[in-house]
Amino acid sequence: MAIILVILLVTAILLFVFVGQMSGKIQNSMKTALINKYGVNLDHSENRMVTEVWDLMQKNLECCGVHGGINSTDSWAIYKTNSQWFKKGNNRKAYVPDSCCRHDGDIIACTGLNGTEGTPIDGPPVSGNVNPHLYHKGCYDELVNYVQGHVLMIGGIAVASIVVILFGLIFSMSLYRSIREVDSY
Repeated sequence: MAIILVILLVTAILLFVFVGQMSGKIQNSMKTALINKYGVNLDHSENRMVTEVWDLMQKNLECCGVHGGINSTDSWAIYKTNSQWFKKGNNRKAYVPDSCCRHDGDIIACTGLNGTEGTPIDGPPVSGNVNPHLYHKGCYDELVNYVQGHVLMIGGIAVASIVVILFGLIFSMSLYRSIREVDSY
């Protein structure tokens, strides 16, 4: 138990100290996975898993791409500018996957299959028509917002876990002492 407590504390300290460096590495990992593994060679389990995770994340967090806003090349535009999914030809010639589209939106307009000017066909930068059916914010940004919005709950769970471990440690020590005292008679 003591080892687990020490590991948790060291992890928390390292997370706090290196959070800035981790941000860039997480973004780079997300970008690499999306560019190289999303929607291609789905016979490979890793690529299929990456695709499923990205689709789930984009739907649930209401985001598209890695990071940035409507004029970022790393948000929704990353699909058409860098991804193997777009370069190798997705089945429908969409500019973005369906998971980048609002739940109640027009999928054809969102993915650019209708040929309408504006996002996702044009830009970035976007100077004219903004597609109301397309999520424009990157998923890293939305994930950070989600965590920041739930930081009290996450912190509460972490503190509660440490308290439970401490109580377990104290209880086991007192039980050990009691057993030792009984054995000495």
